[in-house]
Amino acid sequence: RRPPRSTLFPYTTLFRSRNKAFKIKVPKSLKRTFIRHFVRGYFDGDGYFFIAKNRKATGYWGICSNLIFCQGIQEVLRESNIESKIYKNKRQKTYELRVGRFSNISALYQLLYFGSNGLFIPRKHEKFLELFMRKIK
Repeated sequence: RRPPRSTLFPYTTLFRSRNKAFKIKVPKSLKRTFIRHFVRGYFDGDGYFFIAKNRKATGYWGICSNLIFCQGIQEVLRESNIESKIYKNKRQKTYELRVGRFSNISALYQLLYFGSNGLFIPRKHEKFLELFMRKIK
């Protein structure tokens, strides 16, 4: 007979959170030099990158969360002169923060990946590179 999961992994119940998308906030105590790593980590976990199939270099970067979190990330991006928009997803009661203009996506790439020392999910990083390759073709 197998022991209960809480016995095998006692710390899993400590950090479990329900409805994370409705509760998460951008940490105020995080040093300014580390905030870009936080944004990259959140993007790697819950973000997406859309590239249009029929157009040469059209796409956008996005994350989904609650309004307060999206506004917090939007402020971080604004401080780096990156324009973004927040959209409401009525069916799921969440919000999406999107960066869509190529110049903003390029600036976002620099913010997230320069000096990252390879600490990112390659699949998401490659989406940026795919868009850049389409631009120069």
